[in-house]
Amino acid sequence: MTTLSPTTRRTRRRGFTLVELMISIALVLLLMIGVNQVFKMTTDATGAGQAISTAIRDGRAVQTTLNLDLANVDSKSPFILLRSSTTPAFRNRADELSDRDYNAGDPLLLNRQRAILTVDLDGDNKEGQTLGETIPPALISNRNHRTDILSFFVRGLYRRQTGNSNPDVFVDDMTCREALIWYGHLWLPNNTTVDVNRYFVKTPPTVANATYPGAGTFSSNPNNFYSGQWSLGRVAMLLKAADATGAINDGAGQPQQFVDGPAGTVPLAPLEATSGAADFTTSGSKSKIPPGGRAYGIHESRYDLANTSIDSYRELLSGFISANPNLDWWSRMMLDARFQCDPFLVDASLGRRALTSRTMATQSPQLVNSCSHFIVEYAGDFVTQDSDPNLTTFGRVEDCCFTPAGAYNTAGQDGEIDFAVDFVDANNNGILDAAELPTARKRVRWYGLPRDTNGDGQILGWKNGRIANVMSDVVPLRDIARGAQAPGFNVATIRAPFERFFNNASTTSSLAFNDDYASPTAGMQSNEFYTCAWGPNDSIRPRLIRITMVIDDPAGRTGEGQTFEYVFQLP
Repeated sequence: MTTLSPTTRRTRRRGFTLVELMISIALVLLLMIGVNQVFKMTTDATGAGQAISTAIRDGRAVQTTLNLDLANVDSKSPFILLRSSTTPAFRNRADELSDRDYNAGDPLLLNRQRAILTVDLDGDNKEGQTLGETIPPALISNRNHRTDILSFFVRGLYRRQTGNSNPDVFVDDMTCREALIWYGHLWLPNNTTVDVNRYFVKTPPTVANATYPGAGTFSSNPNNFYSGQWSLGRVAMLLKAADATGAINDGAGQPQQFVDGPAGTVPLAPLEATSGAADFTTSGSKSKIPPGGRAYGIHESRYDLANTSIDSYRELLSGFISANPNLDWWSRMMLDARFQCDPFLVDASLGRRALTSRTMATQSPQLVNSCSHFIVEYAGDFVTQDSDPNLTTFGRVEDCCFTPAGAYNTAGQDGEIDFAVDFVDANNNGILDAAELPTARKRVRWYGLPRDTNGDGQILGWKNGRIANVMSDVVPLRDIARGAQAPGFNVATIRAPFERFFNNASTTSSLAFNDDYASPTAGMQSNEFYTCAWGPNDSIRPRLIRITMVIDDPAGRTGEGQTFEYVFQLP
């Protein structure tokens, strides 16, 4: 029997070679990378799912609120106001840093907005140089956002969301049967704490200097510069007339602070944008600005109770319009300003976080976070059309609801909500031919600020000889009326009595917007907006309201925001 020596046995015990160790380490690293990627993908998918679930939940909540409000619209509402505009903005900080031509130091807001609307599609490190690299203001995208405002009067049961100071009452136990409802993006603060006016930039309505959605730069507007930060707001301004002593008491008989305005200096108070409310230092005081106190503007969201009623305000507004037929009364009604909202629970006058009636009140307007688009459009019976589906003139606009002088024309209504005709244009001539009649289908025609809704990347407005059916996207009522070519109309000046066209530098109504809105060189500009003001003397009003909103994720966990579309019938 042969016995191996200890030395011989030790030489047969082999370990891993260097190559084997390197291969093992490489395999372990690959395995760790794979596991890490699996976890990352799982985390990203979970985060995206949570962001989508949050958006869906918020969208459903908004739908319920909108439905209740629009179902209660007063049939004799003193006004229904719609202001439609676009705001160029980056989606988030990463989107801003990826842009090649944006210069935050450029003093001109318009130049900064133009840079936001250019992208680099061909990878040549230059933006806006080739076709498609300039986003027209009329096309909605992740860089071009709709920031509309809608307001109207309602009758129903509405509860207070604010309360008095001294002592602090977060929400007063009070309800009213009338209210003014306002929807729009809110005005959020910056992060400084030195301004007694709750550290908002105090220059309304100068958008370039205020912390409005998309205004300024990230440095000056850190909470409201990116579209993923924007908050959609809802303000229900309760309406109740003061008693003979000038007081408004709640159900328990306690006097309330409320929005009002000195007679003569604020002619459309208490709902005009320059109306205010006093923060009384002693309970029961009726003085507007007591010693040691100060007046809060209506836009500051301090109080949601106004000294008026629907009927009395209709009378006030009618008298103002009759006495001032050439004044733009609609712009005074919180269309050129936005309600302030402070969701951060910071009382700047105290320099610390504090739960007070003041900080609680300024949170109340917030309805939904991360709302990057709020789009409002309307439909109704504004023109007469050929409704015979067997004729090639099916859908032709024959007359409209107003005359060349701007008066309403009931003969221009046919009792049917205006419609557009979709058909398969086999010969691509833009005209409904006899062979194409079987493919013709009608759908509701929506009016508003120009918007591409068929996805072809262009918006056809009015042009000489262009028929209404070709204008299949959302366009102002003016364009469809131009297509009717009714006798006596001058297409250069035609517009409905309630339509207004502005740019943000003008103070008088003008016919802005060129014919083809999607043209980068000749179409609508980013500083133009569209206003519809149905006042107490406007007998023809919308029948349907369509609201489209996009709820985004500020962290960018979803590729794009979640879009929600709601259609409501007005009483």
